[in-house]
Amino acid sequence: MPTASYVYWAREDRWDWSDAMFRLHGFEPGEIMPTTDLLLRHKHPDDVASVRTVFGAALREGRAFVCRHRIIDAQQHQRTVVAFGFPQHDPSGEVRSVRGTVADVTRQLAHDTRQATAAAVEGATATRGVIDQAKGCLMARYGLDPEEAFTVLRAISNHTNRRVHDLAGSLIELLTSGPTGPDRPARTVAEVESLLAAADRRPGPS
Repeated sequence: MPTASYVYWAREDRWDWSDAMFRLHGFEPGEIMPTTDLLLRHKHPDDVASVRTVFGAALREGRAFVCRHRIIDAQQHQRTVVAFGFPQHDPSGEVRSVRGTVADVTRQLAHDTRQATAAAVEGATATRGVIDQAKGCLMARYGLDPEEAFTVLRAISNHTNRRVHDLAGSLIELLTSGPTGPDRPARTVAEVESLLAAADRRPGPS
């Protein structure tokens, strides 16, 4: 699963992109200057409002987030991504920057995985350890394969400085509950935001 990284500096309204982040948007590294306006222009028009809302809340409230949305790259190719963001605070408690990872899940979401991933969750819950159960939940919600699901789980663990095993139990509880109707994408974002916020309040590993 292709992944890219970024840092947003809130006071300067400035972005630092990894080489993979440029390529994700259809540019060669350093070809353009990443700006907030450029980033929003490359969001799918139907997703701009939700991205603004999620990112704005992260800046105001200092909460980590996950947001699935579509981007349109410089060659007009549509990609579906899952973006994670982790606010960093200055000594006064204000958000100084947001550091994050963006995973391109276009290929996975191109296939109908509903039955297969539901079976993965059921099997994991019945017979596997807590980490494999969490992987199954991510597979069900985001259409990932097992290796990609573990990559996402590990990314959350790294960014929150919490053990993978400790995060897995909360992830299972959050992602196996709630509605599966039309409001599911919004609920998914809210659920994983809650997971990340809870992780931030936990004691670190001994």
